[in-house]
Amino acid sequence: MNSDFLIKLKEKITSGSFSAQELLNLKENAEKKGNAEIVDLAENQLRKQFPRIATKNFGKKEEFALDILTKINDHLESKYNLLENKHKNGPKIGGLMISGEIHVDCYISYKNDKNEVITLTIHQAEPDSEAQVILRKYTTNHGEENSDSKNYYKLDEIDQVALEYENLLKEVLT
Repeated sequence: MNSDFLIKLKEKITSGSFSAQELLNLKENAEKKGNAEIVDLAENQLRKQFPRIATKNFGKKEEFALDILTKINDHLESKYNLLENKHKNGPKIGGLMISGEIHVDCYISYKNDKNEVITLTIHQAEPDSEAQVILRKYTTNHGEENSDSKNYYKLDEIDQVALEYENLLKEVLT
């Protein structure tokens, strides 16, 4: 495709001037032609502008994060006794996503009887922003949080972050 045409098409997609059906058709045509950038732009714009239609066509926006976190959680539950977790075991939807402040906010966490908490969060601010992973360890004391550490990673570093989370888990389990 002509580069001027692509630039104008990208601008038009992100401007919100296409209807939901036009974005779906554009995405389908771009898939057939192998243009991943236009596919992503069309899907992201659908998620921003027409979230219900996007969910119906592509699944829940947080599905990728919940899948990753479920695998990590299942692995840890097979290796460690997590029955004493003061937080519910398994992936959860975060408050920032529930309130609509950010696009994706999903996490797993463990809290022991000493109020030591570790969390592994997958966070994506906007549909077209890069997802990031946040690894956090903190203690709570009567509703106040004392943050011991909070580190940010790229999503492609998830395997390493999962190992770091496991090491933190070993610490709070003892």
